[in-house]
Amino acid sequence: MNYKISARFCRLYIAILSFHIVYKAYVNSITTDEAYTYLEYVYTGDVFNIGVANNHILNTFSMFLTTFLGETEIFLRLPNVVAGLGYLLTVLVISQNNQFKILTVVVLTSPVYLIEYFTLARGYGISSFLIFFGCFNFYVLKRYKYSFLISTTAFLLSSLSIHIYIVFAGLFVLLNAKNEYFYNKRGFLISILISIFFGYYVSTLTFIISQPGRPLFGAESTTFMSLLKNVFGFVELFQVENIFSLVAVYILFLFPLFMFSSMPSEFKNLYLVTVLSLIFLFTLPIIFEKPFPIQRLLIPLLPPFLLTFVFSFENQFNLYPKFVNYLSVLFSIFLSLNLFLNLENKSTIDWGVGINKELLTCEEEALTDMRVRMAEYYRLLNKKDLTTICK
Repeated sequence: MNYKISARFCRLYIAILSFHIVYKAYVNSITTDEAYTYLEYVYTGDVFNIGVANNHILNTFSMFLTTFLGETEIFLRLPNVVAGLGYLLTVLVISQNNQFKILTVVVLTSPVYLIEYFTLARGYGISSFLIFFGCFNFYVLKRYKYSFLISTTAFLLSSLSIHIYIVFAGLFVLLNAKNEYFYNKRGFLISILISIFFGYYVSTLTFIISQPGRPLFGAESTTFMSLLKNVFGFVELFQVENIFSLVAVYILFLFPLFMFSSMPSEFKNLYLVTVLSLIFLFTLPIIFEKPFPIQRLLIPLLPPFLLTFVFSFENQFNLYPKFVNYLSVLFSIFLSLNLFLNLENKSTIDWGVGINKELLTCEEEALTDMRVRMAEYYRLLNKKDLTTICK
């Protein structure tokens, strides 16, 4: 396909998704978990209270800062919106140097869950962007003196939002330790020191929030066959609408596995870090008798998996004729259609259709059922005009 046409399509595609993220973050009503985070940690200033898993500390701290600008939904969600726009911009940069530009852009933005959580005030969007940026910085950009330190820091910050991803940061450091020690001793030693500090801190947080009796999101049980069928839960993150999209999603995860032996060493390294992280995420719950990660907990691990597909596809077919390019466009069509068929502005996958804001503000019954946190948020937001609104 013509270079200019591909480039323009990619920019338009990114612009549409950027608009969707900003618009949905602005118009969609608050969800229960967002309201809980705001009321319990942001409004009270008790940002570093680590009692339960709802408090994604980096996300909560970012919300605390952005609510100085305002307290409506868009300001609560602004940190994740910025992360989403940063993610999309990085995708566009990656596509510029890739022969299969359309495939690159579509694949890296194809998971419905990923795009969704860039519009919500939860920690998954921030965590996903930080892991994606760390991978981009270390595996895509030309190496510079502090590549390893910057990426390590990004991965560690990601774990401050979703704590289980300290595993990804730790494996990244371990699998690259030998080479980095000889490449830049000072940067390596700084990386080790901050890894030890964050590793201890985040591990402590994880044990605190996972104590018996405290709520944890996840699956209490699973089977190996179920994990294989759903690719360890990743298929659900795409919300597939038809068999063609389902096959496309399976290819995303199987292709790098079969192409592993022919990958360049740096991409093999990324794939190993990612796969080993996934293995740890499912073996640690067995050891500590905790729920298995499902749905939104898996989102931050999507970007490195998708990157390995893009890299391995480019490496395998960059010398092939135009036929492969057209095939990649067809593959992209299935994924992009699946994404756009699932995009909604006034509902969420995990919390359903947004509830009318005036209803939450004025209906007394909302304070006595599952809507209570959302109702309290809107009443607090409109406390000066409550009488006027609820005539």
